[in-house]
Amino acid sequence: MDTTSSFNEIQLLECSRRSSVQKLSGNTENNAIFTNKLDSGVELNVGDEVSIHSAIVSERGAGNETIELKGNVIGQVVRNITDIQTYTEKNNYRNNGYAYVLNREDAVDVENKDVTLDVKDNQVNMSIEYYKATNGENCFSLPRRYVKDEIFQWNYADSFDIGAMFRSQRNGTIIETDYQRDRNASSPWNKVWKDNKELLKVRQDGTKYTIFSRQGPTFYGVNSSVPTGIPSDPYLDPTIDNMKNGNGSVDPAVDYYSRYKELKTVEIPTGRRSADFIAESFTNSLQNASSLEGYDFWANANNPSTATVYDNQGQLAGVYKTDTFKPFNCGSGKNFGPIRFNSVMAYDFTTDPTQFILDWANCFQNIAFKRPEYVEAGRKNLGRLDLFIDGPNNWIVDVSNDSVNGSKTMEITINIDYNASNCERVNNFFKTQKLYPEMWDFRNASGPYYNRGLTRDNSRFLHIDMIQAYDNASKTKAVPRGELGSDCYFGDSTTNPSNASDLNQMIQYDTPSQPIFFTFLKQDEDSFYTNPNNQRLSYGTMKMRGGTGNASQKITFITESIGGVPTSYYNGSGFFIGGIAAAGNGSFELDKYKRFIGYDPHFTAYGNAAIGLWTPAQTPDYAENYDIALNVNDLNGSQVSTVALSEVINQTYIGSSNPKLVYDNVKDRFGWADFYTPEYQGNYAGAGDDSKDNPVTDGKELVYKINKRLRKQSCCPGMGPYPDLIPIKLTTSRTGSSASVTTNFDMPNTNIFPFSIMDCHSGICISDFGIDKDQWEDSLMGILGFSYEQLQSDISENNTMQNRVNTFNQNKLNKVTTQGIIKAEDTLIYNQTVFGAIMYKPDIFTSIVLQDQASGLKKLQYANPVNVATTSLTITADNVPKQMLNPFFSIRSDLIDDTSAYLGSRDSGQRMPTMGTVLKNYNSGDYFYGEDDGITFTVTKPKVVTSITTSINDPDGSFCRLDDSSAVIYKVQKKQLFPVNLVQQFFGKK
Repeated sequence: MDTTSSFNEIQLLECSRRSSVQKLSGNTENNAIFTNKLDSGVELNVGDEVSIHSAIVSERGAGNETIELKGNVIGQVVRNITDIQTYTEKNNYRNNGYAYVLNREDAVDVENKDVTLDVKDNQVNMSIEYYKATNGENCFSLPRRYVKDEIFQWNYADSFDIGAMFRSQRNGTIIETDYQRDRNASSPWNKVWKDNKELLKVRQDGTKYTIFSRQGPTFYGVNSSVPTGIPSDPYLDPTIDNMKNGNGSVDPAVDYYSRYKELKTVEIPTGRRSADFIAESFTNSLQNASSLEGYDFWANANNPSTATVYDNQGQLAGVYKTDTFKPFNCGSGKNFGPIRFNSVMAYDFTTDPTQFILDWANCFQNIAFKRPEYVEAGRKNLGRLDLFIDGPNNWIVDVSNDSVNGSKTMEITINIDYNASNCERVNNFFKTQKLYPEMWDFRNASGPYYNRGLTRDNSRFLHIDMIQAYDNASKTKAVPRGELGSDCYFGDSTTNPSNASDLNQMIQYDTPSQPIFFTFLKQDEDSFYTNPNNQRLSYGTMKMRGGTGNASQKITFITESIGGVPTSYYNGSGFFIGGIAAAGNGSFELDKYKRFIGYDPHFTAYGNAAIGLWTPAQTPDYAENYDIALNVNDLNGSQVSTVALSEVINQTYIGSSNPKLVYDNVKDRFGWADFYTPEYQGNYAGAGDDSKDNPVTDGKELVYKINKRLRKQSCCPGMGPYPDLIPIKLTTSRTGSSASVTTNFDMPNTNIFPFSIMDCHSGICISDFGIDKDQWEDSLMGILGFSYEQLQSDISENNTMQNRVNTFNQNKLNKVTTQGIIKAEDTLIYNQTVFGAIMYKPDIFTSIVLQDQASGLKKLQYANPVNVATTSLTITADNVPKQMLNPFFSIRSDLIDDTSAYLGSRDSGQRMPTMGTVLKNYNSGDYFYGEDDGITFTVTKPKVVTSITTSINDPDGSFCRLDDSSAVIYKVQKKQLFPVNLVQQFFGKK
């Protein structure tokens, strides 16, 4: 009988990263893979078993409430961003660039271009856009010719004489909610359109207007020539050629403009990071502040070693900026004055522009539009500068009936070939219209579409040229026009609108376009038809004109189901085009018959409400106590002169002064906050000049304002007159008394739209996170708990930039921004006495009329100013953050040869040399622990192991990002036979 038996001989092999070949050689590139030597080696025979005895995975933060970030690339995206190249030339003692602009650049070249970006789980590539709020400061309504050169314009009523347009759009042909009507002695209303001087100006009502930048080079110094290195540009040469409109005059609206979109990359260090660390790192990256940078004017004006120098060391200004709060070039003082404007109007485009011309044109480098999607789609798909069209504008090539008798069944054919691509591009413009339901708010009874039942469900529109001046004999245009629409810039500051000759030329050349509405079939809005008809229209709006001739196979619109074309669109003799005997014979393209149609880029066009950016540098102080200037001293330090330098300050701050990613440890949620530069309580102009009536207050409380008082702090074009404090005698409420009191009242500025909430000056929005929908869950935003639908929902009428961010839309944003919190309980604060006492009552907040007892019961319109303390709304993540991207580690080793036992990796089903796993349910400090799971591998081929290579991987097969103190202890079990029974052997028995 064989009484021998076997036993397991166990060896433990410690393999740690810190004692590995890589660590000892200084290789720290990848802590997840390492090789350990085994001296003379370990002999493995067939039948031996190997397994993992235990494992320690070193991942810093493993034992805390942390969030795991790997830095893995999860895909790529293509995004459009604004690229800005600046150019300067060394031409003086210290600094480069043109001296008479704050940005000190000879030129700046702006280009919107596509970039390809990696998407990582610890990084986000955000497209950040900027907006300016219409809060009565640092902006002006467009179009505008200039601002009069008087330094202090606080008490001027706006008029043609100080730079407003002489005539605006036609009565009843605007979106009423875009504008306010300024009527004063210099701008009276007249029912005859050509004589109407009423000023239509963009409402100052707190609405967010998105910043657009002019594409191509902008030159500041005419003497700088073209800076070295500036590329040839497809847009324009060193002139303002692209500002030339079709009628031969300068108009900034017709230049190339695109939304200003910065690429901002934020990256969080990989590893396990606390939520507070992530929030702080993200916020720091958004703010990324500079130091206060001085502007050295003397460095470009004279040598500091000469006898005559500037006082104050030549330091004119100090500029502070962050990645999301920075100076933008804007209109300013003399640069936007009548002398510059006159030079522009006289420019013939045959020579290089003068400095005056550049100064005026550069006031429009950045402008802002109320409806960015609509403007961008129009300019891109139907704009006058688009290569998609043949010529400066689209035009009508045929109509079904030229006579007003056929107006109710009118069909209009335009010069665009009917095909799927072209129809889609036209529809791209139409799609943006439904985002703005106010485009169908025909509240003005003077309007051509008033009370006709048009809605966004049954109609769409294009802009059309309006026929104005006619030869009575031919019934055609007396002066052919070359442009769709106009901003009415004709003439210079000396033009007299009361002069019949000047007025006649204005009418002929400066006639704004109007909208013309067409039938829209909602059921077809997503369909293209090869053979459409009146009951089946491509994208709900377009059919193809058949037959032969120049107009065949062109896009055609119908109007019958919406009541046809208004009769006001016909000329005085009842013709739509001008009285053409035969259609389709090419006569439509003659100058005397051509009628433009399409998208009109002018500021006056329907839906194009726009503002310019402004700095009040030329009017810094209401009391005229100081100027922006430097004193000039001689060699003895004595003052010899003063140089006014307000024209140098050509920038204003735009953006968010304190944007944040915040973390709420109670809710366990991340959130966005403070994406705007807030309104503060502030002080009145000259605070401190009268300790009783005008004391200095702290003024730093963040508020939102209703019926805002401008307090004479920031003089802007078109905002005058700024009312003074006026004494009003009021009776008191004391019983049995006829007592009265005289109180100084800060009267409302008539240019501030009543009952508008104003909580900010400007701000930012994240328009895109650089993450596609199918990448979102694995991206940084998904890890932090934000959902795609919350931050990147499809755009709708409820989440355009016009809308306040509030509870009804904060979880379905198209662009991420924030605003001050407005609460229902605040309405109890709105009702106040005329002396400012809060009544805390649930009455409707209304306008009132003050009765001045000292003026024979003079009645004064009044609206109580209300300032309410507020803080930023927080856009809180839908979900709690993910703490782990993967639930376990896999440990691979070259100890085993057979890879058939473990199938996995990114695509699953792949064979891998995985010996075991470490679940992330056991942790302490900075380590995860794994114990013997009972899985062993049997050696099938004898070998001697002199080193072991270990790798620690994520489930998808990629290396983990670890610290350098991980270790794996392997167990080797070798079967050994016991010797023959020692007792039997000793006694010699069998």
